[in-house]
Amino acid sequence: MSTAPPPAVLVHPYDPAWPARAAELTAELRAALGPAAGRVEHIGSTAVPGMAAKPVYDVQIAVADLAAALAEPWPAVTGWAAYGS
Repeated sequence: MSTAPPPAVLVHPYDPAWPARAAELTAELRAALGPAAGRVEHIGSTAVPGMAAKPVYDVQIAVADLAAALAEPWPAVTGWAAYGS
């Protein structure tokens, strides 16, 4: 068991550039994933105007047919990591 303190969570003041950067990132994902990605949305704390947040962009990708999406390998998108289901 570690006795090290947990890492600090850095919350930044709201950055008015977050929405524009998120729009660029979601457009990049739409282009890379093609029609399999029905919707690509910026979610999470950086998507809330005026709210302080961790400077991390959370993105949700929706598909029309989950079974079909899981059956096909999704292209790797450089610099992105998938979390969740």
